[in-house]
Amino acid sequence: MFDCSVCVVIPVYNGSRHLPLLIERTVSVLSNFKDGRIIMVDDNSTDVSYGIIRTLADGNDILTGIRLDSNYGQQSAILCGLNHCDCDYAVIMDDDLENKPEDITRLYEAAAKGHDAVYAINSRPGDKNLFRRFGSMLRDATFSLLTDKPRGIKVCSFRIINRKTVDAIKGADRRFVYISMEILKKTTSIGNITVEYGPAGRTGHSPQKLIRLLANIYVYYSGCKLLEKLAKPGPAYKVLEKTGDHGL
Repeated sequence: MFDCSVCVVIPVYNGSRHLPLLIERTVSVLSNFKDGRIIMVDDNSTDVSYGIIRTLADGNDILTGIRLDSNYGQQSAILCGLNHCDCDYAVIMDDDLENKPEDITRLYEAAAKGHDAVYAINSRPGDKNLFRRFGSMLRDATFSLLTDKPRGIKVCSFRIINRKTVDAIKGADRRFVYISMEILKKTTSIGNITVEYGPAGRTGHSPQKLIRLLANIYVYYSGCKLLEKLAKPGPAYKVLEKTGDHGL
């Protein structure tokens, strides 16, 4: 039993097929911790994802579901989840079981050695197609240019963040947020572990989305006053509904 609390934040978009098994496996892993929470943030899915989340939350007192009033994107959904997290650590993982819940304990053990954040990198990067690998390289190069990202550190969607870093990220209430940029702007105490990913789920990667992502990162995070004028006003997200609101 680990003497700490862990909150697992899962952004959800049209992930209904995987949700019951994902929650079953995550609940099992969290039983190894003093306290565990799961926050699933539905980014206004067009399938039955939120209905499944509501049903699962009714039968499980560690699960809270949140539905956003529009489709804001994965990063905003994660920020929403972090804003409702009150545990010692927050784990962020995808909704399609490509990230294995059983690796949460390994992430925690690495973070407990003193890191503010730890990323779980795929031990088989060759599983990614050529475009996804190129996109990851270009994104990491952008991070290195705009932040003090430690040399050799890689980022991905599967990670753990300590309480101090979560609290620092919570102030990021702007139309575009990118969680790894928020982390890298707040700390250089970052580690990597390697884990074996599950089969890749759906992918929304495209050249157009990559270009848009990199452009937004420069607009919102470069510190360039000229680019800041291009930033769109408004909040990162708005909550439409909560279910299983267990003290959050």
